[in-house]
Amino acid sequence: MAREIHAESFVRRNGELVSVEQLNLREREAMAVWLKETYLNELFLGKGQVLPQREQAPGLGPPHRKRGGGGEP
Repeated sequence: MAREIHAESFVRRNGELVSVEQLNLREREAMAVWLKETYLNELFLGKGQVLPQREQAPGLGPPHRKRGGGGEP
């Protein structure tokens, strides 16, 4: 007889563990971007770097990022 398996994911929000189901849409989207970015950067380690695209004003070109330094451009 097969038993059902229940899995639930948690993330830290303001230092507190919160179920992913309790996240609002914006938080879920941010988590999805982080997961994809992390996965792709590990997959292409040493070959390239994947960075999320920032929202920008209409008519402007793509955002430019400084390499290294760790801070915002």
